[in-house]
Amino acid sequence: MRWSNRLTASVTLAALLCCVQDRARPQSHSPSPTPAKSAAPAPTPAAAKPRSQDQQKPQPSNAKQQDYFVLIDPSHGGGDKGAVLGSGVTEKHITLAFARELRKELTERGIACRLLREADVPISLEKRAELANQQRPFLYIGIHAATGPSGVRVYTPRVEKPATSAVPFLSWEAAQFPAMERSAAFARSVTRELQRKSVHVAGFSAALRPLNNVAAPAIGIELAAPPADAGTLLTQKVENPIATAVAIAIAQAHPGGAHP
Repeated sequence: MRWSNRLTASVTLAALLCCVQDRARPQSHSPSPTPAKSAAPAPTPAAAKPRSQDQQKPQPSNAKQQDYFVLIDPSHGGGDKGAVLGSGVTEKHITLAFARELRKELTERGIACRLLREADVPISLEKRAELANQQRPFLYIGIHAATGPSGVRVYTPRVEKPATSAVPFLSWEAAQFPAMERSAAFARSVTRELQRKSVHVAGFSAALRPLNNVAAPAIGIELAAPPADAGTLLTQKVENPIATAVAIAIAQAHPGGAHP
């Protein structure tokens, strides 16, 4: 895995950074006007059905499904193969395979999610952060893979407190700062569930891109295996317990469930 630590030029993020936590509220609908009383018989249930449906929208559960989603980012892609883990297995293929497995596990639990890349295409670190900030997920998960003892490494971003400013903007390097506590809470929840699945897990906090540039809660998940066993990272035998544990942790932290 190649995390880049070089500093990008300082750019400002729009005021959307200040409203990441509270943005997803269902819009209220004005009630339909009450018809004037008349001697005409009341409409039959079949005729009243469209009116009843309109009055019931939006349903709270539907609003959460639409407004709260996880953005899964399979690292590398295209000519950027990432780490070569052995036996011709490259990081870009492992991250995409695991991202799809995690999406399946989340979808089965009623959690909306999107993949930042669906195919073998390259995306720069800056572009990944830009896309995440434009889509405004309730959680961003960067997926990586590396050689080493079998297990999972969970990363949380580390950002220095930005200097006090008279304008309500944050620098690009400090975009993650308002969400750091929630990022750490998600990381703790994921770590606990992996431990319950008897998966060897280690946690790290580091100044990593694009995590530091994402204005929503963000964590990194890195799958690891010895070179001789790298191919197992592409099989469900290894993926299922890890993806299941991560999905359970996220479901517990979902706005409709228990928070970490």
